[in-house]
Amino acid sequence: GLLPTPFWVTAQPITAILGLIAIVIFWKTPRRKHVLPSMILLAIVLVATFTYFAPTALSILSQNHGTSFDLALKKVADKWETLSLIRILVMVPSTLYLYQGLTKPIK
Repeated sequence: GLLPTPFWVTAQPITAILGLIAIVIFWKTPRRKHVLPSMILLAIVLVATFTYFAPTALSILSQNHGTSFDLALKKVADKWETLSLIRILVMVPSTLYLYQGLTKPIK
């Protein structure tokens, strides 16, 4: 099956490093007010991803899915899905706020 782990293990640290570079570059500019809060929220999401989402997804994907229905596994998967939707609701506005702050002309 599909194992997205190699992609995310590579992509998320690169994103975090680029975020730190953005904080350094824009620290002494008015854009800092957009960069810093966005990067803090995205860092929280990154920590949640590595401590909960990735291990739980690996656990779900590594289960033997045989022919019987596992209610406990479904509960874990449902919780993961709900929390993942909340994670997206944090990531998208944070990313849009960051983008706006980095592309909007400084007055």
